[in-house]
Amino acid sequence: CTNTFGSFYCSCAAGYNLGVDGFACNDIDECVTANGNCSQFCTNTDGSFYCSCAAGY
Repeated sequence: CTNTFGSFYCSCAAGYNLGVDGFACNDIDECVTANGNCSQFCTNTDGSFYCSCAAGY
């Protein structure tokens, strides 16, 4: 969080969104929406994701 005059605001790094408490950052599961735009497999990681394919592709 960042202090401002008489207040503060919180923000999160890419791959995270601000939780309902307004302080904690939660990982965004990119694989939930449209399989992360992956052709075959989407694997969510902390703050990111990656795509992979079945053997032979």
